[in-house]
Amino acid sequence: MGLDLEDPGFDFSVLSEFRDRLVTANAQREILDILLDRLTEEGLVTTRGKARTDSTHVLAAVAVLNRLENVFTTMQAALEQVAETASEWLGSWMSAEWQKLYGVPFSMPKSAAARAKLGGQIGVDGWELWTRISGADAPEGLGALPAMATLRLVWLQQFHRDSTNAVIWRDKDKHGQPPASIRIDSPFDIEARRAVKRGMGWTGYKDHYTETYGNPETPNMITDAECTAGPVHDGAVLAGVHDRLASRGRLPDEHLVDSAYADPEAVITARDVHGITLIAPLLHDHSWQATAGEGFDQSGFTVDWDAQRATCPEGATSQSWGARQDPAGTRIHVQFAAKDCRPCPSRDKCVRSV
Repeated sequence: MGLDLEDPGFDFSVLSEFRDRLVTANAQREILDILLDRLTEEGLVTTRGKARTDSTHVLAAVAVLNRLENVFTTMQAALEQVAETASEWLGSWMSAEWQKLYGVPFSMPKSAAARAKLGGQIGVDGWELWTRISGADAPEGLGALPAMATLRLVWLQQFHRDSTNAVIWRDKDKHGQPPASIRIDSPFDIEARRAVKRGMGWTGYKDHYTETYGNPETPNMITDAECTAGPVHDGAVLAGVHDRLASRGRLPDEHLVDSAYADPEAVITARDVHGITLIAPLLHDHSWQATAGEGFDQSGFTVDWDAQRATCPEGATSQSWGARQDPAGTRIHVQFAAKDCRPCPSRDKCVRSV
């Protein structure tokens, strides 16, 4: 910060506000670039060489809420914001039951039936609140309040209106539920997402750091950083890392990553587009056959990539071949004909379904 050693310092809020201004102006990368330029001048950062990238979880500064707590807290936050903006209008129609329910901290009902009943009531109340602020007698601008916009999104994600216009909880099988990548889990941080990596779950974000590596004469230095939503797959980030490093002239010769970042397409793209040798461990086969050490796992199939055909250990060839996209990249889906699979004597080594 350029302060004298005897300087009394500053209030912590000054640094917090400085960070907020950086993020608002999207200038955080400019600070990193200036630092790296100076370190390069001092010989502490060199071009090419080796680099490595890995990710770490970032916890959102919010409480982890279940579905019932989430909708209650969202409703409560919306009412508080409406009360701050139009207290007289809200008080002119809000019932004593609402004041009793939403005017105190949430208390979880003990029985499943009571929890279901409360969830349904909160759903009805939320729709009524939205209907009222959309009415002609409502003060202008209430629908644009951040807490009300959040309530509307949460209600679309968590509740369903049936043919009788009743408000009911969304059921995963009947009505569908939003994936973690878009689901709002707290009204106080609507960008935080629920994520799982290596068996650990958290609500928040994921940081991806790239640093120089392998030169014993210089310290390891961070050359790129990116923050994503928690559920974003590591493999979806790698291309952006390489593009940013290329734009700043900081591409490595060798790039070490874990298996989540790399697949065959990523290895080829890194080599052809940026001249990088991408080094990563192979993905583990988590199929029951590979885990049990018996049956036919992927290694038992012969794949003809040019002909787009797979051959099973018993000699049957695939009937269809298709590519599909998921957050980690392109996946090949191969299907065999039922006439070959049903009578196969090794069927129990290949699949468990009848």
